[in-house]
Amino acid sequence: MTETGEQKGAFGLAAAWTACALGALALLGAVHLAVGGGALPYTWDERYALAIVERIWRAEWLVRSLLDYDDTKGPVFFWLYAGWGELFGRDAAVLRWLSILATALWTATLLGLLDPSRQTAARLAAVTLLAITMPYATVMSQLVMSEPTFLLGCSLTAVAAAAALRSDDRRTRLVEGPILFGLLLAVGLHHRIHVVALAGAIVVLAMLRDRAQSWPWIAAMLLAGLSRLPLYLRWGGLVGESFRDRYSIGLRFDSLSYLLAALLPTIALALVMMVLRRREMGAAAVRAVAAAAVVGAALALLAPPGITSDLQDLRFAGPVATALRPLADSPVLFRCVIMALAALGAASLASVVLLAWRGTADGQAALQSESLSSFAARLAALTILFGWMLSALASGDVYDRYLLAFTFLWPLWCVRLMPRPFLIAQVVWQALVTGCQVWSALGAR
Repeated sequence: MTETGEQKGAFGLAAAWTACALGALALLGAVHLAVGGGALPYTWDERYALAIVERIWRAEWLVRSLLDYDDTKGPVFFWLYAGWGELFGRDAAVLRWLSILATALWTATLLGLLDPSRQTAARLAAVTLLAITMPYATVMSQLVMSEPTFLLGCSLTAVAAAAALRSDDRRTRLVEGPILFGLLLAVGLHHRIHVVALAGAIVVLAMLRDRAQSWPWIAAMLLAGLSRLPLYLRWGGLVGESFRDRYSIGLRFDSLSYLLAALLPTIALALVMMVLRRREMGAAAVRAVAAAAVVGAALALLAPPGITSDLQDLRFAGPVATALRPLADSPVLFRCVIMALAALGAASLASVVLLAWRGTADGQAALQSESLSSFAARLAALTILFGWMLSALASGDVYDRYLLAFTFLWPLWCVRLMPRPFLIAQVVWQALVTGCQVWSALGAR
């Protein structure tokens, strides 16, 4: 390609990125106006977050106010909103615009994981719509919550890692890439420790790419993890003192069984795709999916989530818990339903991983180095898988909205692997779910 052609290509990609960012910002801004976002009362965890941000302002950014607080999130989350408030205004309505902007930038950053040759208007629009309509994404974009800025940081980390791992230059792939990855991961760990799922997925792909020579990526991940140690020692734990009993490291298989059911509304079409392509995928893949379903059902049988009919019992909360709550007083029926949902969720998760490695939308085998989009699909699949597995190590409440920290790359999987009818169905379904969530969480007020 000539220099002029490269410049035109770069300009075209920049224009497409800008258009999608502005489109996402316009849609989220329209939601903000429709629900009266500027006048919304504090919702969910906003009252806790805003109290810490206001304390930073009152203390004029003293170290004590920046680090010594009682919450579950890392300090980067509060610093970002405190800094935004210093620049644009300290009212909650102004701070919520940072969430809107971060969500729009997250959706646009995902486009950096599409092959330039595949960045058609339809695919760009599909990624943007799928991202905005991810369960809870639009609701979170209207509130001072940690998810919007966290997802933006994660997407930037994913793009940086993809660019390095797909490079033919060894210095970029084995020196510069791991260094940048380690720095971004350290920042992410001081925002929310859920970034560990993405980090694990990136390191696994690095190991598949360079085998033993991938040790710089492993070292970068370990060093980034050690960067959290001073904060751990200062706090005396992973979270603030008041939350330590609820959000400490433990072993909870009931979280695994519940989150399999909670994942189902997002990834169920992957199982349908697997069923339709079972002959092409082969007997081994079918057996793997069936085995995953058995494991899911067994998890739900041996460690069912403790959902009760009490509306104030929020150990498990979200649409799935709400749907299951009426069944809680019928133990046999509840056990059968949660086993079925967990089995379907596990089968769907296995399908997500298998299709990412062994199939594409046109039915041809996908090699690891085939395209940036294939890399992104595998990264999405592994991040969801590792996020689900890591949930077993966290004792505490389990909310459906926590899944967004692991499924934020899902739109890329969909655009890479779903045939057009499935892609349209996914967009429509997610839009309906998002509409219900916006109305119930924000609009009904």
